[in-house]
Amino acid sequence: MWPFQKRTDPIDDLWQWFARNSRRFEMDEPDQEAYRQLTAQLKAVDRGLTYEMGRGETWEIIVSADGAPELVPAVQAVVAQALKVSGWKVVAFRQPSPEPPVITVFEEELTAENVFFVVESTREGTSDLVLYLPGIEDFNYRHMAHCAMLMMESLIGELAVMTTIGEIEYESTEEMPPEAQPLSMLPLSI
Repeated sequence: MWPFQKRTDPIDDLWQWFARNSRRFEMDEPDQEAYRQLTAQLKAVDRGLTYEMGRGETWEIIVSADGAPELVPAVQAVVAQALKVSGWKVVAFRQPSPEPPVITVFEEELTAENVFFVVESTREGTSDLVLYLPGIEDFNYRHMAHCAMLMMESLIGELAVMTTIGEIEYESTEEMPPEAQPLSMLPLSI
């Protein structure tokens, strides 16, 4: 006869572990082992999930789908089951930033004023965009496209990017049509 083991919920395991170890993240010197263990706990829920931490008024852990719309339910489930931990706030998805984004990639500085967009089409509540980036070329295309996605997340938030933006094409600002608007106008256009 085989002994039965009680199956555990990986989300509950994650938050039980975090409640016991949260102080390890509040140190002046980062506890790299704590970060590694937290990553493993989150990956046990779903390999695509990630997190960010920071300190504002309180410590904050942001649970992210890392831009994968199919992981929205997993993020929501993880955050819904979060335990109350003194001094910590748990947030679903990367939120819009109060500061305009500036990202340096290769030798280009991308801002919400020098990256432009055109709404190509709208369907079923999503907008397909063409983004125009300064300095985008074949050799840096993937990095520039990734940075442009991060800029959009900082303007409208990760969940809005995943749920209101459809397909995206990336072009050079040299190809930009006259109706293109700076990315800073995206929150008003979507």
